[in-house]
Amino acid sequence: MASDDAIRAEWKAWGLRTKRNNLLAAALSGSALAWISLHFFSYSAPRVLAGFATGLLYANLFEYCLHRFVLHRGRGIFFETHMLHHTTLNCPEGPRYVNFSRNPWGVVALFAANAVPFLILEWVLRIGWTTGIFVAFALYYTAFE
Repeated sequence: MASDDAIRAEWKAWGLRTKRNNLLAAALSGSALAWISLHFFSYSAPRVLAGFATGLLYANLFEYCLHRFVLHRGRGIFFETHMLHHTTLNCPEGPRYVNFSRNPWGVVALFAANAVPFLILEWVLRIGWTTGIFVAFALYYTAFE
């Protein structure tokens, strides 16, 4: 039978691999979205900086709302999985439940879902902020993860 330290080490290695994959997915998603913005929309340095500030603010607000109103709602699959994170924090299996997503495609979906409203706004308003917003998304996710 494996000791708690061996179990903890195994899950920590798994968690670090998952984090690495999620960070790679975030970097590629953010880069792809920024590239799309640079090639299809007009931009300038002040607008990119304004977008960056807006992206950081939005990412922070999104993360707060997700955590407060979805993960602690009291029911559903997201609530149940998140409660595992809280209840196993100091257990040997704890690192299994620390990551945002167990699959990097979840991170790609997160970026895609959050990008759609900004791409629509950019297409309609032509304000030139999306490049900065998407870079901020990627950096925020990296810091969060």
